[in-house]
Amino acid sequence: MILSLNDIKYDLLKIIEPSDGMLDTSNPRPVRQLFNAYLRDLQKEKVIYDFSVDTSTRENTFTFDVNIRISPTRAPKKLKIHVGMFTNPWCTPT
Repeated sequence: MILSLNDIKYDLLKIIEPSDGMLDTSNPRPVRQLFNAYLRDLQKEKVIYDFSVDTSTRENTFTFDVNIRISPTRAPKKLKIHVGMFTNPWCTPT
């Protein structure tokens, strides 16, 4: 199986879709675990050679820096995936 980097990015964006805007402000773990599971599966199938997932917190988002190396002779490519945190509405219902 051959996947391009754009195919992998599309899959990662589909993975975050249900969680975008819903993550707790202190817990990026659900998305990170899904990313790791998906990328480990690609690694087992020899689609990618190596990967790493780093997380940083911004004001209203988590930024996942996903480094993917397709083959051992090529440099890793970095994907930045932003996932929104849940924020309470500015007004309260009456």
